[in-house]
Amino acid sequence: VKGSFDRTESEPSALEAEAADPGACEVKEFLGAVEVAKVAQDAATLVPLLRQFGLAREHVPTPLLNSVEVWATLLEKMPMTAMLRSLGKMSAIGLVAPESEAALTVASRLTDIAALRGARVHPISLLVALKTYAAGHGDKGSLRWQAAPEVVEALNEAFYLSFSLVEPTGQRIVIGLDVSGSMSAAIPGLNLSCRDASTAMTMLALRTEPNTHVLAFEKTVVPLAIDASMSLEEATRVVNSRRFGSTDCAGPMLWATENNVKADCFFVYTDSETNS
Repeated sequence: VKGSFDRTESEPSALEAEAADPGACEVKEFLGAVEVAKVAQDAATLVPLLRQFGLAREHVPTPLLNSVEVWATLLEKMPMTAMLRSLGKMSAIGLVAPESEAALTVASRLTDIAALRGARVHPISLLVALKTYAAGHGDKGSLRWQAAPEVVEALNEAFYLSFSLVEPTGQRIVIGLDVSGSMSAAIPGLNLSCRDASTAMTMLALRTEPNTHVLAFEKTVVPLAIDASMSLEEATRVVNSRRFGSTDCAGPMLWATENNVKADCFFVYTDSETNS
């Protein structure tokens, strides 16, 4: 008596089903390559798998993560965000070194506006990568590297290029920047201070939204003399020059009301150490 799960003569075998579906064969081959990669003992075994099957850094066995040849192969088709995360490692092992071919490749990709658009990289992500890479070490861990100047320059250029990829809303915006001393504190895990991040977001708005007012606030509120023509460093110096008293996050809204400034939205950037 045939069981309810027995194959009938009209049903295809596993081999027949696989032959009828080329995609299934490709998946099987890919998974096989992943298994071989797991136990690869040298770059000579791993590199062909990386190229043929498009394997990523996560498929590389730990002992081979210091191989220049392996990382050079990964870099050939490495996505933008993965490249940003891996810059320190690739420099630490000597692949992305000053004036090296790999450094020139990275710099070229970073300044490719079409690549930035396709990767949908946020300006803050590029700023974090710039600050971290230029520092020569991460926020955590023991990894250290010599930053390649051409990559630092390309990251800086990419940061400003990414502004043009933001679609303007056309709204009337009032930005309030908390300029209290506590804004110099670091944001955990980002290698940025609260002031760095808030100033960068303000520059982004200024370069994409033509109807933007920028205010500095603590207990009092004053217009902040920064504009779209400034670099982030110039704008940060202006923000750093302001010092007031205790923080009142209602200040920007009250200022707009008192000065009859019509706004569609308010951006208030603060570290939330407020007194009122």
